[in-house]
Amino acid sequence: MIKNILLFFLFPLSLGLVVGSGWAYYQIKQFGKSKDQQILNGSWQTSLEIGSERETLFGRATVALNALFGLSKEEVIYFTATRDHEGNLIESQSEYVIEGQNIENARYWSITLYGEDLFLVPNSIQRFNMNAATVVFEKDTQKFQIYVSAQKKEKNWLPMPQKPQSIYLLLRLYNPQKSIYEHLDSIRLPIIKKIKN
Repeated sequence: MIKNILLFFLFPLSLGLVVGSGWAYYQIKQFGKSKDQQILNGSWQTSLEIGSERETLFGRATVALNALFGLSKEEVIYFTATRDHEGNLIESQSEYVIEGQNIENARYWSITLYGEDLFLVPNSIQRFNMNAATVVFEKDTQKFQIYVSAQKKEKNWLPMPQKPQSIYLLLRLYNPQKSIYEHLDSIRLPIIKKIKN
């Protein structure tokens, strides 16, 4: 009798936990993928929700799973890229060049390389990003080229992982001016090009 009562209550409870957990996981994975939540700009994408006052519990859970110490939208805008400018996945077996120019309407910017495990890529020179202070600009210009490759480059080099994997890039714009917020889909962002062999 007691066994039947326990089964009567435990089965629906267990089923509810499984279904609820699956639904929450799906919502977190889908967060930011709908067109009304994301903004595309070339290879880069950002979300209007992440770091804003409108951010939902699912948005916070997405950040907790995929990022460390996310700042508010007023402090920084995050653009992510998993594909090059031709729409192909960025992979460690290939070499890339990121071509851009100094982003003047933000106080500071950086481009960081992450592995498929969503962590920084370990490397012997302990270089994980290039930024407005470390990048070497082309002579007499505000233009730059950053090389993303497993093979060492002389300047502006982000080391790729040796293990074959998909990687992604994160562009952070710190203390952006109002003009950036108003033109997230059209501001000039760096172009990610695969280097053809």
